[in-house]
Amino acid sequence: MSQEKRPFLLHLTLALVLHAGLLGAFFTIWRTPGSKPSGAPLEESISWMDPSEFAQALRPSGDRLPAIPERDQESDIALAKAGREEEAQLLEEARLRRVQEAARARAEEAQRLEAQRKQRLQEAKERARRLAQERARESPTSEEAAQSQAAESAPSPYRSQRDGVDMTAYDRVIERAFKEGWQQPPTIPETEDLLRTQVKVVIAPDGTIREKELSLSSGNRELDQSVEAAIAPVDRIAPFPEGYREPTYEIVLTYQM
Repeated sequence: MSQEKRPFLLHLTLALVLHAGLLGAFFTIWRTPGSKPSGAPLEESISWMDPSEFAQALRPSGDRLPAIPERDQESDIALAKAGREEEAQLLEEARLRRVQEAARARAEEAQRLEAQRKQRLQEAKERARRLAQERARESPTSEEAAQSQAAESAPSPYRSQRDGVDMTAYDRVIERAFKEGWQQPPTIPETEDLLRTQVKVVIAPDGTIREKELSLSSGNRELDQSVEAAIAPVDRIAPFPEGYREPTYEIVLTYQM
């Protein structure tokens, strides 16, 4: 045998010995009781097991199954109470929202009424201002004639002698200038007791109004405001009648309804 073939034969012999050993071990395991090749079906594998071993394999690690915890009654009560409290809180929040919405609606309505009142007051002032401008454009002669005619045709509550001069006609001029633009408030009911507001007027010799203010309040806000709106634009009237030499002329006008 040549030197080249010896390693080959040695390797072949070693491979045959290993295969023979593996085959012997396989047959030995297959013949052992309780064992079964891994390729067998699951049912056959279980049938090869001892019944006591099978029961032991299925049993949990403890002596018995773990107990299912019972429901905690106190936890149920606490959950029910929390649910009722949450519902009560939601109802309270809804009630507060309704109260806030109602208050906001009342405030908006009050603002709307106040805006209407201010608008009517402004309109009354504007009418009084236009009337005062129209009177200012009249000539002194025609105004004095109209004053004399009005004094003769209608009785006047003002009958005064000042510095030897009959001021009745002049009082009528003042009354006409301050009352012509007055608009009585329509919101005062007819059943209201008699209301009266008085205004003190101080006039300079050239007819300039030096002072005009409420000297007596009626106690009714709308009536007082309507009077203030009527006298606001009046800044000048006719000069003093001839013969009156005093530095000022004072008169109190009465507004009533």
